[in-house]
Amino acid sequence: MPLRPRERLAARRRRARLIGAALSICITAAAVGGLALVSHHDRFAIRDVSVRGAAALPAGDLQAAFDESLDGGFQLFSHRNIFLYPRQHITQELLRRFPRLESVTLSRESLLAQAVVLSVHEREARHSWCDAAGMCFLLDENGFVFAPRNTEAMSYRFQGGLIAEEPVGQTFLRGRLADVVALLDALKAAGFAATGARVENESDMTIPLEKGFYLKASFKTEPYKMVKNLELALSAEALRDKTAALEYVDLRFGNRVYYRFSGQVAEEGAESVESAEESISE
Repeated sequence: MPLRPRERLAARRRRARLIGAALSICITAAAVGGLALVSHHDRFAIRDVSVRGAAALPAGDLQAAFDESLDGGFQLFSHRNIFLYPRQHITQELLRRFPRLESVTLSRESLLAQAVVLSVHEREARHSWCDAAGMCFLLDENGFVFAPRNTEAMSYRFQGGLIAEEPVGQTFLRGRLADVVALLDALKAAGFAATGARVENESDMTIPLEKGFYLKASFKTEPYKMVKNLELALSAEALRDKTAALEYVDLRFGNRVYYRFSGQVAEEGAESVESAEESISE
């Protein structure tokens, strides 16, 4: 049966749409292929990488890592193209491979420059964290563990609170390290210099002092109050002029301070700082 005029018109329109779609696909594919070919042209390829800001890390290691992050896998558009190189991927890869890096910035000095400037900022070592075997690692001011310790002299030495098998990349006392350092500084200013601290659990820590005994302390106690309670407890008659014989002083229970002398097995003394304060005022 012959097609009606309306049906023939509809069939011609379908053929026209199919031909138009096929032409669009071909044109798009040709355009993408042409752009991909241009992206691999040497004129738009990265030719050099310079490193700025590196101190402890060798510039050659950073350059090699940059190059490695550009290679691998099928690349329709060249990752070495000065306009298309994957900046975010490179930045994340460098930060992952080099924990010592705090920040990474990639730039070029002009629109058509074929040299990339890799600007880095390294973490500053402030303290050290050591495992039970005595292996120590560097911490920045936020407690991030970023490298094994070599000869750098650190302010304080910390222990505990991390998974010891692979501490690099972990953060020690996240959000609380600054408060602990403030306490250690306050103790030092009051004449009770500390070598550092050991995390015992989520609430408590021990603080070895250069005087020979150690403190049991809570993360929740304010530095000023803890130092004041220590001074008052040591001024009490039971402890006055006896610090050389002390094993520890326990400051975790507010105004009630406990202590133990070296050599004691189970007995523990206690002193009320309120009564000590009253005796001083008298």
